[in-house]
Order: sequence, then structure tokens, then C-alpha cells
Amino acid sequence: MAKRIARNNELAEDALQISWLKIILATNVAIGGQKACPWVSKIVVNTVRDLQREDRYRNEVPVDNVENFELEYDLEMAIQEQQMLELLREVVKTIPSIYRRVYELRIQEELTINETAEKLDITRSNVTTRLNRAVKMIESRLKKRINSFAKQDA
Repeated sequence: MAKRIARNNELAEDALQISWLKIILATNVAIGGQKACPWVSKIVVNTVRDLQREDRYRNEVPVDNVENFELEYDLEMAIQEQQMLELLREVVKTIPSIYRRVYELRIQEELTINETAEKLDITRSNVTTRLNRAVKMIESRLKKRINSFAKQDA
């Protein structure tokens, strides 16, 4: 999505990196009442537009390369999305089950607070508390994993 909007590989890569940082830092605020996918997409779109406004990059994809670009983009994006989802799955598996189950029901299965509370036989406040703690744990562990990747690349 970032590459389609930006039509520039470098800009798209920068936008995705910045977007993931924004997502990780804002996860505990935004995920509570919203579905994650549209929220993440909006962050990526806005980040690309912000970078375009800053006019950091001026290289556009030539019109005759658009088809090749789209094919490369689709493959690269599919691989990146798969890697990001796998990383998130790995991190989610590491949090304690009482928090993981609330996270799975609320975020992955998109149940309401009431439905989650009913399914787990806990109070609404326990659902929100556990979800908040789960998101903080996931955020912390994602940051550690991303930092370890960054150190390996350096």
C-alpha cells in the first residue's frame, strides 16, 4: 500500500518503518475500541503523505515501469506482511495465557468487551485491564525484537 501511494521504494520503506514505530508506541491507546487493520492502514497512508509533503524524495517510478513495479510490490508486500504477522504471532505466544486469551478474543476474533467477558466468565473491567496489560506486554516485546533486528543489521 505504501509503495502504491508513494510510487517510490525508498519513501515507502521509510514510511513503513515510521508507521511501525507509531503503531508500536500507540498500540495501548488505539487498539482498545477499534479494529486494528483499518487503524494500521490509516497510519501507513498518513505517514506516506507526511513524507511526500516533506519532499524528501523526488524519484518517481517511470510510467513504463509501473507494471513491473506493481508485480514487485505485490510480492514484496506479501512477504513483508507475512513476516510482520509471524513476528506478532510469536510475540503474542510469549505473554501469559490469561492476557493472551483476552487479546485473541478482542483483537483477533473482534468480540466486544461484553462478549469477551461473558465467554471468559470475568467482569468487563477485568477484560479491559487484561487487554491493556496484554498490549503493553506485546508492545514491550515487539520493541525488544525490533531493536535486536536493528542491532543485527548495524
